[in-house]
Amino acid sequence: MLDGVFVSDLHLGSYPYGCIDSETGLNTRFIDLLNNFDTSIKFAIKNKCKFFVIAGDIYKVKHPTSDFREQFTKRLIFLLKNKISVYIMTGNHDQTTGLNKAHSLIESQSFTNIISNLHIIDRPSNFVLSNENNTHSIILSFLPHVNRAKFNLKSDEDFYQFQIDTIQKLNSDVITLSEKINIINKCDAKFLIAHFGTDKSERGGTQDIGVTKHPRVIPLNLLNDTDFDYVLLGDIHKHQRLSEKAYHIGSIGKISFNEIDETKGFFFYNSNDDKLTFAKLKDRKFINLELDVTKGDCNVKTKEFLENLNITELSDAIVKLKININEDDLKIINLEDIKIVLNKNCWSFAGITKNVMRADYDVSIELNEDEDDIKGILSSINQYLEKIGKQDIKEEIEEVLILADKEIS
Repeated sequence: MLDGVFVSDLHLGSYPYGCIDSETGLNTRFIDLLNNFDTSIKFAIKNKCKFFVIAGDIYKVKHPTSDFREQFTKRLIFLLKNKISVYIMTGNHDQTTGLNKAHSLIESQSFTNIISNLHIIDRPSNFVLSNENNTHSIILSFLPHVNRAKFNLKSDEDFYQFQIDTIQKLNSDVITLSEKINIINKCDAKFLIAHFGTDKSERGGTQDIGVTKHPRVIPLNLLNDTDFDYVLLGDIHKHQRLSEKAYHIGSIGKISFNEIDETKGFFFYNSNDDKLTFAKLKDRKFINLELDVTKGDCNVKTKEFLENLNITELSDAIVKLKININEDDLKIINLEDIKIVLNKNCWSFAGITKNVMRADYDVSIELNEDEDDIKGILSSINQYLEKIGKQDIKEEIEEVLILADKEIS
Protein backbone atom coordinates (compact mmCIF):
# COMPACT_ATOMS: atom_id res chain seq x y z
CA MET A 1 0.00 0.00 0.00
CA LEU A 2 1.10 3.53 -0.82
CA ASP A 3 -1.59 5.48 1.02
CA GLY A 4 -0.80 8.95 2.29
CA VAL A 5 -2.07 12.18 3.86
CA PHE A 6 -1.53 15.72 2.56
CA VAL A 7 -1.96 18.71 4.87
CA SER A 8 -0.95 22.34 4.43
CA ASP A 9 -0.74 25.74 6.10
CA LEU A 10 -0.72 24.73 9.75
CA HIS A 11 0.21 28.29 10.79
CA LEU A 12 1.15 27.21 14.28
CA GLY A 13 1.59 30.24 16.51
CA SER A 14 -0.12 32.67 18.85
CA TYR A 15 -3.43 34.30 17.90
CA PRO A 16 -5.48 37.28 19.10
CA TYR A 17 -8.34 34.85 19.74
CA GLY A 18 -8.76 32.72 22.85
CA CYS A 19 -6.66 33.09 25.99
CA ILE A 20 -3.70 31.49 27.74
CA ASP A 21 -4.46 27.96 28.91
CA SER A 22 -3.64 27.71 32.63
CA GLU A 23 -2.37 24.13 32.41
CA THR A 24 -0.09 24.37 29.37
CA GLY A 25 0.63 28.10 29.15
CA LEU A 26 -0.30 27.95 25.46
CA ASN A 27 -2.73 30.13 23.50
CA THR A 28 -6.05 28.26 23.31
CA ARG A 29 -6.56 28.98 19.60
CA PHE A 30 -3.11 27.51 19.03
CA ILE A 31 -4.31 24.42 20.92
CA ASP A 32 -7.31 24.30 18.53
CA LEU A 33 -4.94 24.12 15.57
CA LEU A 34 -2.84 21.47 17.29
CA ASN A 35 -6.00 19.40 17.82
CA ASN A 36 -6.86 19.69 14.12
CA PHE A 37 -3.32 18.67 13.23
CA ASP A 38 -3.59 15.74 15.64
CA THR A 39 -6.76 14.59 13.87
CA SER A 40 -4.88 14.32 10.56
CA ILE A 41 -2.01 12.47 12.26
CA LYS A 42 -4.31 9.96 13.97
CA PHE A 43 -6.10 9.44 10.66
CA ALA A 44 -2.79 8.62 8.96
CA ILE A 45 -1.83 6.15 11.67
CA LYS A 46 -5.25 4.49 11.81
CA ASN A 47 -5.26 4.04 8.02
CA LYS A 48 -1.67 2.71 8.04
CA CYS A 49 -0.42 5.40 5.69
CA LYS A 50 3.05 5.09 4.22
CA PHE A 51 3.65 8.84 3.94
CA PHE A 52 2.56 12.18 5.40
CA VAL A 53 3.11 15.44 3.48
CA ILE A 54 3.02 19.00 4.84
CA ALA A 55 2.85 21.45 1.95
CA GLY A 56 4.38 24.48 3.66
CA ASP A 57 3.67 27.19 6.24
CA ILE A 58 4.16 25.09 9.34
CA TYR A 59 4.51 28.18 11.48
CA LYS A 60 2.68 31.48 11.56
CA VAL A 61 5.92 33.51 11.61
CA LYS A 62 9.39 32.96 10.17
CA HIS A 63 11.07 32.79 13.59
CA PRO A 64 8.73 30.81 15.89
CA THR A 65 9.46 30.61 19.61
CA SER A 66 10.51 27.40 21.34
CA ASP A 67 6.93 26.71 22.59
CA PHE A 68 5.62 26.34 19.05
CA ARG A 69 8.65 24.40 17.86
CA GLU A 70 8.32 21.98 20.77
CA GLN A 71 4.66 21.22 20.07
CA PHE A 72 5.31 20.61 16.37
CA THR A 73 8.36 18.43 17.09
CA LYS A 74 6.37 16.21 19.48
CA ARG A 75 3.92 15.43 16.70
CA LEU A 76 6.68 14.94 14.16
CA ILE A 77 8.32 12.36 16.43
CA PHE A 78 4.97 10.59 16.88
CA LEU A 79 4.61 10.21 13.10
CA LEU A 80 8.18 8.97 12.68
CA LYS A 81 7.83 6.43 15.51
CA ASN A 82 4.84 4.99 13.66
CA LYS A 83 7.15 4.34 10.69
CA ILE A 84 5.46 6.91 8.45
CA SER A 85 7.69 8.76 6.00
CA VAL A 86 7.27 12.49 6.60
CA TYR A 87 7.84 15.09 3.88
CA ILE A 88 7.84 18.71 5.08
CA MET A 89 8.12 21.48 2.51
CA THR A 90 9.00 25.10 3.30
CA GLY A 91 6.35 27.74 2.66
CA ASN A 92 6.70 31.52 2.55
CA HIS A 93 6.06 31.71 6.31
CA ASP A 94 8.88 29.24 6.99
CA GLN A 95 11.51 30.55 4.62
CA THR A 96 13.96 33.42 5.14
CA THR A 97 15.53 35.61 2.47
CA GLY A 98 19.14 36.20 3.54
CA LEU A 99 21.97 34.26 1.95
CA ASN A 100 23.27 33.04 5.31
CA LYS A 101 19.91 32.81 7.10
CA ALA A 102 18.27 29.52 8.02
CA HIS A 103 14.59 28.67 7.64
CA SER A 104 12.39 27.71 10.59
CA LEU A 105 12.79 23.96 9.94
CA ILE A 106 16.58 23.92 10.02
CA GLU A 107 16.83 21.94 13.30
CA SER A 108 14.66 19.16 11.90
CA GLN A 109 16.62 19.21 8.66
CA SER A 110 19.82 18.56 10.63
CA PHE A 111 18.48 15.13 11.57
CA THR A 112 17.49 13.95 8.08
CA ASN A 113 20.86 12.25 7.59
CA ILE A 114 20.22 9.92 10.53
CA ILE A 115 16.41 9.59 10.33
CA SER A 116 15.68 7.85 7.06
CA ASN A 117 11.94 8.56 7.00
CA LEU A 118 12.26 12.32 7.62
CA HIS A 119 12.57 14.71 4.68
CA ILE A 120 12.77 18.51 4.97
CA ILE A 121 12.41 20.02 1.51
CA ASP A 122 13.70 23.55 0.89
CA ARG A 123 14.55 23.13 -2.79
CA PRO A 124 12.88 21.44 -5.79
CA SER A 125 13.03 17.67 -5.29
CA ASN A 126 11.65 14.34 -6.53
CA PHE A 127 10.99 11.23 -4.44
CA VAL A 128 9.98 7.75 -5.57
CA LEU A 129 8.00 5.65 -3.07
CA SER A 130 7.48 1.92 -3.64
CA ASN A 131 5.44 -0.72 -1.84
CA GLU A 132 7.04 -3.59 0.08
CA ASN A 133 6.96 -5.95 -2.90
CA ASN A 134 8.33 -3.24 -5.19
CA THR A 135 5.46 -3.83 -7.60
CA HIS A 136 3.90 -0.37 -7.38
CA SER A 137 5.38 3.12 -7.05
CA ILE A 138 4.32 6.74 -6.84
CA ILE A 139 6.32 9.92 -7.43
CA LEU A 140 6.23 12.96 -5.15
CA SER A 141 7.64 16.12 -6.74
CA PHE A 142 8.07 19.20 -4.56
CA LEU A 143 8.39 22.89 -5.40
CA PRO A 144 8.80 24.65 -2.03
CA HIS A 145 9.07 28.35 -1.36
CA VAL A 146 12.83 28.73 -1.73
CA ASN A 147 15.31 31.17 -0.24
CA ARG A 148 15.63 33.69 -3.06
CA ALA A 149 19.15 34.74 -2.10
CA LYS A 150 20.48 31.18 -2.28
CA PHE A 151 19.11 30.85 -5.82
CA ASN A 152 20.24 34.36 -6.82
CA LEU A 153 16.66 35.47 -7.51
CA LYS A 154 17.04 39.22 -7.17
CA SER A 155 13.62 40.38 -8.36
CA ASP A 156 10.01 39.24 -8.33
CA GLU A 157 10.35 38.56 -12.04
CA ASP A 158 13.36 36.31 -11.38
CA PHE A 159 11.42 34.41 -8.73
CA TYR A 160 8.36 34.03 -10.95
CA GLN A 161 10.42 32.73 -13.88
CA PHE A 162 12.30 30.37 -11.57
CA GLN A 163 9.02 28.74 -10.57
CA ILE A 164 7.82 28.46 -14.17
CA ASP A 165 11.12 26.91 -15.26
CA THR A 166 11.17 24.57 -12.25
CA ILE A 167 7.65 23.28 -12.92
CA GLN A 168 8.70 22.43 -16.47
CA LYS A 169 11.92 20.82 -15.24
CA LEU A 170 10.11 18.73 -12.61
CA ASN A 171 7.58 17.66 -15.21
CA SER A 172 10.36 16.55 -17.57
CA ASP A 173 12.07 14.66 -14.74
CA VAL A 174 8.83 12.92 -13.79
CA ILE A 175 8.20 11.75 -17.33
CA THR A 176 11.66 10.19 -17.40
CA LEU A 177 11.29 8.69 -13.93
CA SER A 178 7.89 7.15 -14.63
CA GLU A 179 9.16 5.59 -17.85
CA LYS A 180 12.03 3.94 -15.92
CA ILE A 181 9.69 2.79 -13.15
CA ASN A 182 7.24 1.24 -15.58
CA ILE A 183 9.98 -0.98 -16.94
CA ILE A 184 10.37 -2.60 -13.50
CA ASN A 185 6.92 -2.21 -11.92
CA LYS A 186 3.97 0.18 -12.19
CA CYS A 187 3.93 3.92 -11.53
CA ASP A 188 0.46 4.47 -10.08
CA ALA A 189 0.46 8.24 -9.56
CA LYS A 190 2.58 11.33 -10.00
CA PHE A 191 2.10 14.24 -7.56
CA LEU A 192 3.29 17.84 -7.74
CA ILE A 193 3.20 19.51 -4.32
CA ALA A 194 3.93 23.25 -4.42
CA HIS A 195 3.42 26.42 -2.42
CA PHE A 196 1.83 29.15 -4.53
CA GLY A 197 -1.48 30.35 -5.91
CA THR A 198 -2.75 30.33 -9.48
CA ASP A 199 -4.50 32.87 -11.66
CA LYS A 200 -7.74 31.02 -10.90
CA SER A 201 -7.29 30.69 -7.12
CA GLU A 202 -9.61 32.42 -4.69
CA ARG A 203 -8.34 33.95 -1.47
CA GLY A 204 -10.60 34.75 1.46
CA GLY A 205 -13.64 33.24 -0.23
CA THR A 206 -14.13 36.03 -2.77
CA GLN A 207 -10.89 37.70 -3.81
CA ASP A 208 -9.39 36.45 -7.07
CA ILE A 209 -5.63 36.78 -6.58
CA GLY A 210 -5.16 36.42 -10.32
CA VAL A 211 -6.20 40.03 -10.86
CA THR A 212 -3.01 41.22 -9.18
CA LYS A 213 0.45 40.50 -10.55
CA HIS A 214 2.32 38.50 -7.93
CA PRO A 215 5.40 36.25 -8.12
CA ARG A 216 3.46 33.43 -6.41
CA VAL A 217 0.62 33.45 -8.96
CA ILE A 218 1.18 30.72 -11.56
CA PRO A 219 -0.98 30.16 -14.67
CA LEU A 220 -3.31 27.24 -14.01
CA ASN A 221 -3.04 26.15 -17.66
CA LEU A 222 0.67 25.49 -17.14
CA LEU A 223 -0.15 23.04 -14.33
CA ASN A 224 -2.97 21.41 -16.27
CA ASP A 225 -0.65 20.75 -19.20
CA THR A 226 1.88 18.81 -17.12
CA ASP A 227 2.14 15.03 -16.89
CA PHE A 228 1.31 15.05 -13.17
CA ASP A 229 -1.82 13.18 -12.14
CA TYR A 230 -2.39 15.41 -9.12
CA VAL A 231 -1.28 18.96 -8.33
CA LEU A 232 -1.70 19.80 -4.64
CA LEU A 233 -1.01 23.38 -3.60
CA GLY A 234 -0.45 25.18 -0.32
CA ASP A 235 -0.32 28.95 0.31
CA ILE A 236 -4.02 29.74 -0.24
CA HIS A 237 -6.05 28.87 2.87
CA LYS A 238 -9.34 28.16 1.12
CA HIS A 239 -9.75 24.53 0.10
CA GLN A 240 -10.76 24.51 -3.56
CA ARG A 241 -10.73 22.46 -6.71
CA LEU A 242 -9.05 24.36 -9.53
CA SER A 243 -9.31 21.74 -12.29
CA GLU A 244 -9.56 17.99 -12.75
CA LYS A 245 -6.05 17.52 -11.37
CA ALA A 246 -5.27 20.69 -9.38
CA TYR A 247 -6.40 21.61 -5.86
CA HIS A 248 -5.59 23.90 -2.99
CA ILE A 249 -5.40 21.69 0.09
CA GLY A 250 -6.33 24.64 2.33
CA SER A 251 -5.32 25.38 5.91
CA ILE A 252 -6.17 23.12 8.85
CA GLY A 253 -8.02 25.87 10.70
CA LYS A 254 -9.48 29.33 10.24
CA ILE A 255 -6.85 32.03 10.62
CA SER A 256 -9.19 35.05 10.61
CA PHE A 257 -12.79 36.11 10.06
CA ASN A 258 -12.10 36.30 6.31
CA GLU A 259 -12.22 32.48 6.38
CA ILE A 260 -15.49 32.29 8.33
CA ASP A 261 -17.35 30.16 5.75
CA GLU A 262 -14.43 28.06 4.57
CA THR A 263 -14.25 24.28 4.97
CA LYS A 264 -11.00 23.03 6.52
CA GLY A 265 -9.43 19.61 6.15
CA PHE A 266 -6.77 17.47 4.47
CA PHE A 267 -6.38 15.03 1.57
CA PHE A 268 -6.13 11.25 1.81
CA TYR A 269 -4.71 9.26 -1.08
CA ASN A 270 -5.93 5.66 -1.35
CA SER A 271 -3.47 3.83 -3.59
CA ASN A 272 -5.69 0.77 -4.08
CA ASP A 273 -8.35 2.88 -5.79
CA ASP A 274 -5.96 5.61 -6.99
CA LYS A 275 -8.41 8.01 -5.35
CA LEU A 276 -7.88 11.36 -3.64
CA THR A 277 -10.44 12.16 -0.92
CA PHE A 278 -10.88 15.35 1.09
CA ALA A 279 -11.40 14.71 4.82
CA LYS A 280 -13.15 17.59 6.61
CA LEU A 281 -11.95 18.87 9.95
CA LYS A 282 -14.36 20.17 12.57
CA ASP A 283 -12.87 23.59 13.27
CA ARG A 284 -14.15 26.05 15.85
CA LYS A 285 -16.93 28.37 14.65
CA PHE A 286 -16.33 32.04 13.83
CA ILE A 287 -19.51 34.11 14.22
CA ASN A 288 -20.22 37.66 13.04
CA LEU A 289 -22.92 39.44 15.06
CA GLU A 290 -24.53 42.70 13.95
CA LEU A 291 -26.27 45.35 16.03
CA ASP A 292 -28.12 48.23 14.35
CA VAL A 293 -28.81 51.22 16.61
CA THR A 294 -29.28 53.83 13.90
CA LYS A 295 -33.02 54.09 14.64
CA GLY A 296 -34.38 54.64 18.12
CA ASP A 297 -32.62 54.85 21.49
CA CYS A 298 -29.20 53.18 21.04
CA ASN A 299 -28.99 51.90 24.63
CA VAL A 300 -32.53 50.46 24.54
CA LYS A 301 -31.62 48.68 21.30
CA THR A 302 -28.43 47.42 22.90
CA LYS A 303 -30.28 46.02 25.91
CA GLU A 304 -32.75 44.15 23.64
CA PHE A 305 -29.84 42.79 21.60
CA LEU A 306 -28.04 41.42 24.66
CA GLU A 307 -31.22 39.87 26.07
CA ASN A 308 -31.84 37.94 22.83
CA LEU A 309 -28.34 36.52 22.34
CA ASN A 310 -28.06 32.77 21.71
CA ILE A 311 -25.64 32.07 24.56
CA THR A 312 -25.41 28.36 23.76
CA GLU A 313 -24.20 29.02 20.22
CA LEU A 314 -21.68 31.65 21.33
CA SER A 315 -20.16 29.62 24.16
CA ASP A 316 -17.98 27.57 21.81
CA ALA A 317 -17.33 30.24 19.16
CA ILE A 318 -14.99 33.10 18.29
CA VAL A 319 -17.26 36.12 17.99
CA LYS A 320 -16.99 39.59 16.51
CA LEU A 321 -19.63 42.34 16.71
CA LYS A 322 -20.41 44.97 14.09
CA ILE A 323 -22.41 47.98 15.32
CA ASN A 324 -24.21 50.27 12.88
CA ILE A 325 -24.39 53.58 14.74
CA ASN A 326 -25.02 57.26 14.12
CA GLU A 327 -22.03 59.49 14.76
CA ASP A 328 -23.94 61.48 17.40
CA ASP A 329 -24.56 58.29 19.43
CA LEU A 330 -20.88 57.32 19.75
CA LYS A 331 -20.59 59.13 23.08
CA ILE A 332 -23.90 57.77 24.37
CA ILE A 333 -23.80 54.04 23.66
CA ASN A 334 -22.61 51.85 26.53
CA LEU A 335 -19.97 49.67 24.89
CA GLU A 336 -18.68 48.39 28.22
CA ASP A 337 -21.91 46.48 28.93
CA ILE A 338 -21.66 44.84 25.50
CA LYS A 339 -18.04 43.84 26.06
CA ILE A 340 -18.78 42.43 29.53
CA VAL A 341 -21.64 40.23 28.27
CA LEU A 342 -19.80 38.97 25.19
CA ASN A 343 -16.52 38.38 27.00
CA LYS A 344 -18.40 36.36 29.60
CA ASN A 345 -20.48 34.25 27.20
CA CYS A 346 -18.27 33.73 24.13
CA TRP A 347 -15.43 31.25 23.91
CA SER A 348 -13.47 34.23 22.58
CA PHE A 349 -14.73 37.76 21.91
CA ALA A 350 -12.71 39.30 19.07
CA GLY A 351 -13.90 42.88 19.46
CA ILE A 352 -16.19 45.48 17.94
CA THR A 353 -16.29 47.09 14.51
CA LYS A 354 -18.28 50.34 14.36
CA ASN A 355 -20.00 51.30 11.12
CA VAL A 356 -20.45 55.01 11.74
CA MET A 357 -23.16 56.93 9.87
CA ARG A 358 -21.99 60.51 9.31
CA ALA A 359 -24.72 63.10 9.59
CA ASP A 360 -22.87 65.70 7.51
CA TYR A 361 -21.89 63.25 4.76
CA ASP A 362 -23.99 60.74 2.90
CA VAL A 363 -21.52 57.98 3.71
CA SER A 364 -20.72 55.51 6.45
CA ILE A 365 -17.23 54.60 7.61
CA GLU A 366 -16.28 51.29 9.21
CA LEU A 367 -13.83 51.62 12.08
CA ASN A 368 -12.12 48.25 12.24
CA GLU A 369 -10.82 48.55 15.78
CA ASP A 370 -9.76 44.92 16.10
CA GLU A 371 -9.13 44.08 12.44
CA ASP A 372 -5.75 42.48 11.72
CA ASP A 373 -6.50 42.04 8.03
CA ILE A 374 -5.06 44.19 5.23
CA LYS A 375 -8.41 44.30 3.40
CA GLY A 376 -10.14 45.78 6.46
CA ILE A 377 -7.43 48.40 6.88
CA LEU A 378 -7.58 49.40 3.20
CA SER A 379 -11.36 49.62 3.34
CA SER A 380 -11.30 52.05 6.26
CA ILE A 381 -8.58 54.19 4.67
CA ASN A 382 -10.36 54.32 1.30
CA GLN A 383 -13.59 55.46 2.90
CA TYR A 384 -11.75 58.18 4.81
CA LEU A 385 -9.94 59.41 1.68
CA GLU A 386 -13.25 59.58 -0.16
CA LYS A 387 -14.77 61.57 2.70
CA ILE A 388 -12.00 64.20 2.67
CA GLY A 389 -11.75 64.31 -1.13
CA LYS A 390 -8.24 62.82 -1.40
CA GLN A 391 -8.96 59.85 -3.67
CA ASP A 392 -5.98 60.82 -5.84
CA ILE A 393 -3.50 59.41 -3.30
CA LYS A 394 -5.43 56.17 -2.72
CA GLU A 395 -3.31 54.06 -5.08
CA GLU A 396 -0.04 55.25 -3.51
CA ILE A 397 -1.21 54.36 0.00
CA GLU A 398 -2.55 50.97 -1.15
CA GLU A 399 0.77 50.17 -2.82
CA VAL A 400 2.72 50.93 0.39
CA LEU A 401 0.37 48.86 2.58
CA ILE A 402 0.33 45.87 0.23
CA LEU A 403 4.12 45.96 -0.01
CA ALA A 404 4.38 46.07 3.80
CA ASP A 405 1.91 43.16 4.12
CA LYS A 406 3.89 41.16 1.57
CA GLU A 407 7.14 41.69 3.48
CA ILE A 408 5.52 40.63 6.77
CA SER A 409 4.02 37.45 5.25
